Amino acid sequence: MVLDRLVPRPSVDPRRPTATTTTTAEPRTTELRRGSPGFLGGASGRGDVSAYTDAAASRVFRKLRGDIVIGTLPGGSRLIELPIAREAGVSRHAVRTAIRRLVSERLVDESSAQGWRVTSFTRSDAADLAEVQSLLDRVAARQAAHRRTSRDLAGFRRQIAAAERALQRGDDLDLIRIGGRFRAEVYASTGNGPLLALHDLLFSRSLRLLAFADDAELDPARALADFDAAFTARDADAAELAARRFNAELRTARRVWALRRLDESNGGFGRELGDPTAAPGAEPHAVERIAAALRAEILSGARAPGQPLPTRVLAERYGAGRADVRGAIGELAKEGLLAPGSGQLSARVRDIPEAELSGFLDLGRLLDRLAVRFAAERPTPEALTGLEERAQDAERLARRGDASPAELDEAAFAVRAQLHDMSGNRVLRELARAIEPRLRVFSARSPGTLASLGEHRLVLEAVASRDSGLLDRRARADGASAPLDRPLPVR
Repeated sequence: MVLDRLVPRPSVDPRRPTATTTTTAEPRTTELRRGSPGFLGGASGRGDVSAYTDAAASRVFRKLRGDIVIGTLPGGSRLIELPIAREAGVSRHAVRTAIRRLVSERLVDESSAQGWRVTSFTRSDAADLAEVQSLLDRVAARQAAHRRTSRDLAGFRRQIAAAERALQRGDDLDLIRIGGRFRAEVYASTGNGPLLALHDLLFSRSLRLLAFADDAELDPARALADFDAAFTARDADAAELAARRFNAELRTARRVWALRRLDESNGGFGRELGDPTAAPGAEPHAVERIAAALRAEILSGARAPGQPLPTRVLAERYGAGRADVRGAIGELAKEGLLAPGSGQLSARVRDIPEAELSGFLDLGRLLDRLAVRFAAERPTPEALTGLEERAQDAERLARRGDASPAELDEAAFAVRAQLHDMSGNRVLRELARAIEPRLRVFSARSPGTLASLGEHRLVLEAVASRDSGLLDRRARADGASAPLDRPLPVR
């Protein structure tokens, strides 16, 4: 089937023996898929693990995701449990589980008024996603060049051989699938948990970009060969250049007519891609309400690490259904705050390792630098005023002398939020929100750390002068590495 060939199959972890399988499944993320609490995008971080490993739910999820990716289900299409269950020959519970997973992957929107609808995917959405994906791919390529093992290299070459065979067959869709699998292999070879987490979070939406590329404009075999040469030589610069070239090809391959078809096919329903917040004035969904309450309790310390969260007890406390509670637990598990339950075991508050927090702190720096670049390209007078006010507030607190470290960090969060709003990139804002709970945990353990990283005045100067490279030049002048040159910590 076209769908089975289009959606990438799971990559094989060369460090672990695995059985051969012919089913279409998730991208490999090493430990994140193997029962650990996960970071924010792994299957192990999406609520009830026993539900998500259910074969029927997984089958429905793959079918619906494939239909969304290739456009059979365009933006605004309504998903109704009963007809889907009858067609697939599964229970409504399996369908509900599959759709909630699609919601977590930002492919489906959920509202009490309209039910489940496929998230709209416009030209603007594609541009936002491509901007962020390109940067992450370059970071992953650099780190893979430094950290790949001989087994990783053998795995890369297996993908290159598969691409050559597909090219000989003229199988363009298989080339796309192999390209997606190769990308997952590259990210996994970095051993970088936070980076893998963002790859997972964007994976399904990245498939949409691949599906709307003109096959005639792509040459995956050449691109894979470029990566192979760079990884063999452990040449990080060459690996980053290969990533730049491949993403440039993808931009060319996304023909105007294909993206226009996206605009025409979207029915106007649902939220914009990458913006998981509800529409202004809308009543928060039960999942969002429960997640917000639990998140606040965890970050405040009211719920200590290791504390169980029984679904039945939470459902009674919040006056909601158990499915809504499981959805909220899944959201917090993606944020790294909870370890999801399995079977008879309840979800528990995570004691997040210091190494993981440090990794996300460094990743947050990278995203903030990208936000500065974007904000400097498109500042408005109103947004600049807001940024200046928040930067001045932070500076006044610092000069006052009696402000607590927690107050200084909160001011830094305000500057950061304004900066990402000014970036104009919804996907970047989503990633910034996704890692913020981890940054707040780090702030609680080491108060004042975020404030010292603020560089508020320099950020304001860069944006106001539309000089997107100011921070990088200043960092080099001070003897520090630029974000792309500095390796992110390994988990």
